[in-house]
Parts: sequence; structure tokens; C-alpha cells
Amino acid sequence: MTTSTITRTMLSPDEAAEYLLTTRGVLSNWRYKGVGPRFVRLNSKIVYRLSDLEEYVSERIVETVDSVGR
Repeated sequence: MTTSTITRTMLSPDEAAEYLLTTRGVLSNWRYKGVGPRFVRLNSKIVYRLSDLEEYVSERIVETVDSVGR
């Protein structure tokens, strides 16, 4: 696996916060509470897999009357 592959699939807390339209502090609070997207602890580093962030977002899609059947 090359470094560029890792960079594309693993995001820092700052990058994850930007992806989720929130702040790093909110992500930290979610981790403390045991809520929010899954994350990876690599020694003392916290990273987020892009696939976990995408799953987290897709689980929060709200269906409306107009969107049903699409």
C-alpha cells in the first residue's frame, strides 16, 4: 500500500470535521461520549476512515414524502 492510498482513505480529525461540516471539538466530544462516526486509534493518533464517514452520513438520510420512490 502506498502512502497516497493511505492519505486518500484515512482522514485526520480536522479533515473529518470538515467532511462532516462540524468542528474538531465536536468530533472529540462525540468520541468521549461514544457516539458519532467510527474512528481508528493508531498509537496516540486518531484517524477516520473515509468509508466510515460516508456510512455515517448515509445512515442519516431523511426520507421525505417527495423523495420516496427515487
